[in-house]
Amino acid sequence: VILDNQPYEAYYEIDTPFEVKNLAPGQHTIRVFASRPWHESYKNATAFQMVTFNVQNPQATAPAKVTVNPKGPLVTYSRPKGEYKGAAAEVIMLDFWLLNAKLKGNGGKYRVRYSIDGGAPQYADKWEPIWLKGWSEGKHSIKLELVDASGKVVENGGYNSTTREISVVK
Repeated sequence: VILDNQPYEAYYEIDTPFEVKNLAPGQHTIRVFASRPWHESYKNATAFQMVTFNVQNPQATAPAKVTVNPKGPLVTYSRPKGEYKGAAAEVIMLDFWLLNAKLKGNGGKYRVRYSIDGGAPQYADKWEPIWLKGWSEGKHSIKLELVDASGKVVENGGYNSTTREISVVK
């Protein structure tokens, strides 16, 4: 479950309502997709849902709307996130979910660009997880973007360029 463009929250108890608390007034988007036990997303149309809703508070000034087009191209950053220790830090999965965007290697026109710690950009041209090796101990920054054929980030509510920080402990 991903609220707005924050890191996901794993949700295992599907028979129990998922509760979102303390939301600021304004527009919010929740994205949900199923994943395997090792957190790799299922990559089929029925595994993803998205809803945009508004929180109202007459006494508060609402922030500017961030509009996500549910019919527009959208990448959802999934992994990596959090802390990786020992053997789990040797090979770390980069995974994402695509909506309305076919990658170049799958016959489409988009690419997923990613970089580690501000390094040279690399590209995913197929919708599949990427297994990354060679991590040093410490904090690392991962940037993931959906780009068009010219390399420009595809705008969709500000969600198609996401940066996350992880920690590696050896």
